[in-house]
Amino acid sequence: MTQKYALKDKSEVHRRLSLLKEPHVAVLRDCLEQMASYANRPVTFPNFDPLDGGAQAQALFLQTSPGPAVESGFISQENPDQTASSMFRFLDEAGINRKDILLWNIVPWFLDNQSTSLSKAEVINGASSIQEILQLLSNLKVVVLIGKPACSQYDRLVGMVEKRVTVLKCPHVAMRARNTEGSEPIIKQVFDEAARIISSNGNQWTKEELKASVEAYVEMRDKQTAGEPFVKKEVYRRLAERFDRTEKSFEFRMQNISHVLAQQGREWIKGLRPARNVGANVTREIELLLAEVEKSAPTDVATFNTQVEALRKKQPPSPPSGNKTPSKSETTSTSYKRDPSVVAWVLNEAGDECESCGCASPFVKDDGSPYLEVHHVVRLADNGPDTVDNAVALCPNCHRALHHAVDKHDRRESLYDKLSRLRKPHRAT
Repeated sequence: MTQKYALKDKSEVHRRLSLLKEPHVAVLRDCLEQMASYANRPVTFPNFDPLDGGAQAQALFLQTSPGPAVESGFISQENPDQTASSMFRFLDEAGINRKDILLWNIVPWFLDNQSTSLSKAEVINGASSIQEILQLLSNLKVVVLIGKPACSQYDRLVGMVEKRVTVLKCPHVAMRARNTEGSEPIIKQVFDEAARIISSNGNQWTKEELKASVEAYVEMRDKQTAGEPFVKKEVYRRLAERFDRTEKSFEFRMQNISHVLAQQGREWIKGLRPARNVGANVTREIELLLAEVEKSAPTDVATFNTQVEALRKKQPPSPPSGNKTPSKSETTSTSYKRDPSVVAWVLNEAGDECESCGCASPFVKDDGSPYLEVHHVVRLADNGPDTVDNAVALCPNCHRALHHAVDKHDRRESLYDKLSRLRKPHRAT
C-alpha cells in the first residue's frame, strides 16, 4: 500500500532499511557500490525504495538530483516533501502500480553543495552513470525524464536503452514549476502514456529468447564440467546481436537460470551467481526449458521453492489450513543407472566417517552398517561420471550442504584438496 508522507515516520524508515537486502533492490545497491568504488571522487548515493519494483521495474522515472529534502535517505514518492507529494499524486491518478516503477535521478548522487545549480558537466556525468542501472532492468519498457536537466539528456538515454524501450520527456512535477509553466496537462498526458506502455504486452521475454538463453547456459555449463574454455561475455554478445536486448540483460537472465539450478540442488556456472529476482511463472518456464534442452523429465522443484520463498515474505497472522486430503499427481522422472560397485567401494573407503566433515555417521542402520550417502561431486545430471574419482561418502548434513549451501563451491573445492582420489575438472574462463 502506498501512503503519502509515510517516510516522515522514523520507524517506517527503519523498516525499509531492513528491506534493502531483498533481491530486487540488493542487486541495484551492489551496482551503486561498484560505481562508488571507481568514481574519481567520493560519492554518496541515496537508497532505492524497496517497496517499489527495483530491478523488476518496467518504468524508470528520472528526476534531477537528490536534494536536501531527502532526509529519509530514500528516493521515494512517500518522502515528506512537495515534489514527492506531486509524484505520488500523478502516479496515483495514472493508475501506475508502485511495483512497476523505479524512482531515481539523472544525477544519482548527493551533491557537495545543494545550493549550487547543476552544471552541464555534472548532468552529463550523472546521465552516463545511469547506464549501469539500466543494464539491470531486464523488464524495462519506458523511461520518463522529468525536469529540464533530465530532459536535456534525452538523446543520450535513447542511445543507452534497447530499441523497444520508450523514452518520454516530462516537465518538472513540483507544484511551483507547474504553476509557473502551466504544464500540468502535459504531465498528466506523459504519465498516462507511461501507464499505457506499462500495461502493454511488449518487452516480455519470449519463449525463443528464454530457450536461447537456456541453451547457451547449458552449453557453457557442460564446457565447464568438461574443463573446456569459454568466454561468457562472448556468449552474451552473440545473444544480444540475435535479439533486441543488451548483453547485461542476458547476463542477468543467466543468473536467473543459476538460481533455478541452485533451487534444484544442481551445479551452476562459476561467476554467474544465482539471482533470485525471478517470479514463479518465469521460474517454471526456465525449469521446463532446462528439461527440454537436457532431454530429461521436467521437475517443479525450483517452482515450488520459489513459491515458498514468496509466501515466507508474506507470513499470515494465523497458520494456513493446508490440505487434509492432498491430491495426487503422476510424474515422469529421469534417473541414471548407477554402478553398485562404485557405491560399495566408496562406502568401504569411508568406513564410518563422513569424507567431508570427518564426523562419525549420524546413526547405524538396521543391518548394523553406518549410514552415509554417496554423492557425485559433479552430478550425473550435469554430465559427471559414475566413477570412484567423482564420488564421496557423506553424512546427510554435508550432502545437503553440497547441494544447497551458499558456500557449496568452497565445500566442493575442499573435497578435492582433502581426497587425493578425486579428479578435479578444469575451470572455464
